[in-house]
Amino acid sequence: MTDTFHPRELAKIDQPRFAQYTRNLAFYNGQHWPARRATDKRPHLTFNYARTLIEKTAAYVMAGRTVRVIPTADNPEAQAAADTAAQLLNDIHQANAADRLDFDTEVDTSVMGDGAFRLAWGGDADPRVIITAPDVQGIFVWPKPHALTDYDQVAHRYTLTATQAAQAFNVATAKATATVVERWTTDTFEAWVDNALVDARPNPHGAIPYVIFPNSPVPKQFWGISDIPPIREANEELNRELSVLSAIMQLSGNPIAVLAGVDEAKDIATEAGAVWTLPAEAKAYLLDLLSGGGVRLHIEYLNAIYRALHDLAETPRTTFGDTGRALSGVALEMEIQPLLQKVARKRLIRTEAYRRRAQLALTIADYHLSTNHAAAGAIDINWGEVTPQDRTDNANREVALFNAGLTSAPASLSRLGATHPDIEWETILANARDLATARATGQTTPPPPQTAP
Repeated sequence: MTDTFHPRELAKIDQPRFAQYTRNLAFYNGQHWPARRATDKRPHLTFNYARTLIEKTAAYVMAGRTVRVIPTADNPEAQAAADTAAQLLNDIHQANAADRLDFDTEVDTSVMGDGAFRLAWGGDADPRVIITAPDVQGIFVWPKPHALTDYDQVAHRYTLTATQAAQAFNVATAKATATVVERWTTDTFEAWVDNALVDARPNPHGAIPYVIFPNSPVPKQFWGISDIPPIREANEELNRELSVLSAIMQLSGNPIAVLAGVDEAKDIATEAGAVWTLPAEAKAYLLDLLSGGGVRLHIEYLNAIYRALHDLAETPRTTFGDTGRALSGVALEMEIQPLLQKVARKRLIRTEAYRRRAQLALTIADYHLSTNHAAAGAIDINWGEVTPQDRTDNANREVALFNAGLTSAPASLSRLGATHPDIEWETILANARDLATARATGQTTPPPPQTAP
């Protein structure tokens, strides 16, 4: 830490990043049109494809995620330590309702361009690891010079009510709210309330308790990019064109009366049964905006915008269920290949983020409980299949590979979704031995099958 730090300095940092956050969040929330004048009566329709596409992609990304701990050695003691660490991670996951938290964070990360988790210890009254997802609009990071994915200092700015500030930091403020800035390094912690230093001590967790990651990486930069910029213009053009088409359809349902050779007219009604009295040389007709195939041109243009929107979002129309035919397995994967590639890129980043979060959770728990779960083994993050799978075909394929000597049984079980493939294989072998013994001794009922711990 530098001794010259002051929270006021944060006002000068990352202003373009925060401006992008504000703009992307407004677009996600449906603010697609500039401010309108009171006299502007034209239709301004908003079709918020940005929100739909982001939430749909988030659901694909987060499907079937599991966390396990790979033991450091192939012996019962190492396996027991890994199982205990994995159970602790599962308890932390359940206590923090992490499935919902992580889906919300995935959506938020896709909108803003960056995501973050914060971990804390609940204290004596609530001795557990607490996981939250802070607003990245209040996160400041000092990346390490030669490791842009890592950092040696984090500042977190947020707002509390006066009562909350008094409870958290034992300070009184005359205002209704207080601005808090926390600054963390591996070794130290500082807290500032309304620009006054109120706490400075050694790091109470033994690690910087934040996991900060980009949505999609920008080469040579720490911060990422939102999913909104690539589709913003296409979504805006879709809104404009549908608004124009809406105006045409409204006018065609309430036709415009056109008079030729008439100097002055009033009370010309286009309702059914209306009778007009015109001069001898005058002509009158209704303006038909649907004649000449004009609407068809608008619809063709709309379809072109629509295709561009799906292409830029890397989310084919097939993902909306509009295939026109039944597809599954490889055929479906070919149809939605752009989305699969997008999901794979996102999962590449999320895998590292969730691995770091799990490791940090164990580190904080060890620090406060005097345990050593963080050393139980490597954290492994697995993801579910994006498309529906035919489990029978997959199993038959794995059997063929195993019989041909081209794969091991644990590897096949892992690909088939087993959480602990090594334990599962040992259980299968044990069950097979028990069944063989029962048959050899003439038992009519084999012993009950063993289950993985």
